[in-house]
Amino acid sequence: MTKRKGASTGRYSPLELAQYKLRKIAIDLENGGALEANELRFLVAALKRIGQGEDANVVLSVKAKRGERKTPKQTAKRDKIRFALGWIASAIRSHEDGGLGMSLDEAFASASESGVDGFGLAEDTLRTHWGNYREFRSPDFPRPIASLPDDPKRPSD
Repeated sequence: MTKRKGASTGRYSPLELAQYKLRKIAIDLENGGALEANELRFLVAALKRIGQGEDANVVLSVKAKRGERKTPKQTAKRDKIRFALGWIASAIRSHEDGGLGMSLDEAFASASESGVDGFGLAEDTLRTHWGNYREFRSPDFPRPIASLPDDPKRPSD
């Protein structure tokens, strides 16, 4: 399987981690907290480079690459697809394995926008993503980075 453009090599993309780091710094400053030495060095160096005319998005590492999602709305859409595929993966497990014992067709129908457990996605869309995103075919998935605590050193909590 070839790697898609904009695909992350880890749990979160570099863009998501950079945005998370900036939100954490902003919260610390807003609350009057002291910045860690590495955060202060990063911020001072970034502000100097921006003041010299460099692109702020590049300097702060928040410039989205082609195909990379930048806004919370775009990220939420991807997360919804991930949750739907995770639900389908759980639903097709046997009852003994903690699933619902559904067939794949039943799970797609139930998870579609017209289904009882609908995620607001068309059944064809779910089938397409099921085929294209094998890595999402698991009932286990990382939490969205927006739901993590404001400590970038612990993004896997």
